[in-house]
Amino acid sequence: MSISRAHAHRAAFAVLLSGVAAAAAAAGGSAMAASAGIEEVIVTAEKRSENVQRIPTSISAFTADDLQVRGIATMGDLAQQVPGVNFGEVAGSPQIAARGVGFGLLTGAGEGSVAVHIDGLYLSRPASTGMLMRDLDRVEFLRGPQGTLYGRNAVGGVVNLISPPAPDVFSAGLSASYGNFDAYEVSAYAGGPLSESVRARLYLEKDDHAGYVKNIFNGKRVDGLGGYGGRFTLDADLTANAKFSLRVFHRKENLSGPVYKPIDAAAMVGFPPGTYSLDPYKIAADGDYDSDREITGGSGRFDVDFGSIHLVSITGYVHFRFTENTYDGDGTALPIFTVTRPEKSNTISQEFNLLGSGESYNWIVGAYYLHQRQNTDFFTYTPGYAAFGITELDDLTKQDEGSFSLFGDATYHLTPSVSVYGGARGIWENQKIDHTDITHTTLPAPYDAIIACSPTMAGSGGQMSLDRSAVTGRAGIKYQRSEQSNLYAQYSRGYKSGGFGLSSCGNSFKPETLNAFEVGSKNVLFDGTLQLNGAAYYYDYSDLQVEKVVLTSLDVANADSSRVYGLELEALWVPDDRWQINATSSFMHARYEDFLDADPLTGGPVTQLRGNPLNRAPDWSGSLGVQYTQPLSIGALLVRGELYATTKYALRPYGEPGDFQKGYTTLGGSVTYISADEKWRIRAYVRNATDEAYLEGMLNSAGTGRLGVYAPPRLYGVELKLAY
Repeated sequence: MSISRAHAHRAAFAVLLSGVAAAAAAAGGSAMAASAGIEEVIVTAEKRSENVQRIPTSISAFTADDLQVRGIATMGDLAQQVPGVNFGEVAGSPQIAARGVGFGLLTGAGEGSVAVHIDGLYLSRPASTGMLMRDLDRVEFLRGPQGTLYGRNAVGGVVNLISPPAPDVFSAGLSASYGNFDAYEVSAYAGGPLSESVRARLYLEKDDHAGYVKNIFNGKRVDGLGGYGGRFTLDADLTANAKFSLRVFHRKENLSGPVYKPIDAAAMVGFPPGTYSLDPYKIAADGDYDSDREITGGSGRFDVDFGSIHLVSITGYVHFRFTENTYDGDGTALPIFTVTRPEKSNTISQEFNLLGSGESYNWIVGAYYLHQRQNTDFFTYTPGYAAFGITELDDLTKQDEGSFSLFGDATYHLTPSVSVYGGARGIWENQKIDHTDITHTTLPAPYDAIIACSPTMAGSGGQMSLDRSAVTGRAGIKYQRSEQSNLYAQYSRGYKSGGFGLSSCGNSFKPETLNAFEVGSKNVLFDGTLQLNGAAYYYDYSDLQVEKVVLTSLDVANADSSRVYGLELEALWVPDDRWQINATSSFMHARYEDFLDADPLTGGPVTQLRGNPLNRAPDWSGSLGVQYTQPLSIGALLVRGELYATTKYALRPYGEPGDFQKGYTTLGGSVTYISADEKWRIRAYVRNATDEAYLEGMLNSAGTGRLGVYAPPRLYGVELKLAY
């Protein structure tokens, strides 16, 4: 009997992880292994500094060296290093799913299910979350609901991005790279003391690459990106017990995208030759592709130590705008429809934390406030529907949102090895929307029913508001078997805000709630050379927010009930000072339990979608990294190989064969020369070495069926880094 590709992947990784443990056992007594070991990583995932291995939750942490050696420069790179995480970017917005809990709203309605923070500042707009991935000191990816300490919209997890502090002594660096598609990146930093108590650091960057997709209609390349930005850091010791930190950032990008292209051959029957392309990296489109997105913001943090109590205040501001955001909505050379979706938001936030600890306990209480004003418009120009009486559809939305929460969390050590912990958070939020729908014609039946709230050349929708409250929390127990090993079991509850659709007359959608149960173990074995972590989880998921396209309008529906359960493994083996092997493996079952919906692509009746998989939730996925360092008389040579593999996963909820991205495997690698004084290094790299074409996202379009967005093709280049 032949073994399926999916089973072969799973079997191979099971052998791999067991082999890592067995090989480490064999190497454990060697003199080489005794001098090697895994460095301790200190994180602030629970609002205090702690060894990541002692925190009872699933966390993948990456140091600055990890990010550099593994080539993690985007959210997509990060996702392939974390078990159970899937990533795509659609309509210029990153879509991160952790354990099947993800974000898929294209219009700008709602916020992400995995909350992204930069230096403690929440990035509320999904389209902004992938813009600040360079020049980081550490990245922490927490999986599972984090509602107690992080509040709303952390229902799937949290990504913490931590920028480098201002250094105590002067330091500077320069980086430059060049690759295919005329890709280049140039960045520089410098920092040091301004006085005995004040330090500063400045970082600047510029990058560009040509489009990955060729438009055969006009010969231009699309799906390109160019950007520039920077970050300023100021750290000051106000007194012996008080500190102040300032972080200011800015980045602006121009995109010749997003690029949606036809992927259904059957749907294109009847289209004239040359008006479309099914090649993953070719498109025939008459519409424009032009988008600019920009983020500016910062945070000020005060830390005051009163002895047994510590006070933290974080004040933040973020301005984000996505201008133009124009793309060909049908992906063909025919003038069917073009979409423009500009977005602008201003967000202020304030958080206070009070932390304390004693011999057998530690605790934290806090308050958080956020206020956001957002303008999101949706212009659809529809010359292709003129025969049906449609020439243009406009959705104009102004939204005002306020959120306040109080929270507390504590850990009590019953014995030196047994601890119990728990906490709760109360959330109160208000949302107001001023929504206008305009249809530039009168629609005949049955299209009048589809956009019934849109009169001819007049606004409708009006002003609406919602007031909601929720309670999230967690409770658990941890058994610290030894300094290097622990077991834990916990319950946690997550919450994601509801909101208003930005088309379909501004209809509201309900919040998501998630009840999660998790057991896990974290271990450092064999004289500190093997780190082996694992977790099993079960999720009861209510009111998952799902967006769908109806004609040229987008609506948000709630799936009443879903179930997710799975197992994750994460291993790091450092047997000596030359070898390093890391591996992840995720087994997941994520299915709708109760979801009544109609597929707008087929026009069929409302059906029960029970048993269909959640989007971006493969039954299995895993990664492998193998790294070898060869010492030289003039430095060292570091060789690294990367593999990521996944079984198929859904990109639409309806369970049709065309709704899935099939399983795939990608390979990458790098060779780095490091000088003897470690002040410069040169690195050659390749990503997606086999040029695997796979979809990052999918939607449906009236007339052209499913449209897809493909991940980048094979990328390669060389990079030089200098440090002083």
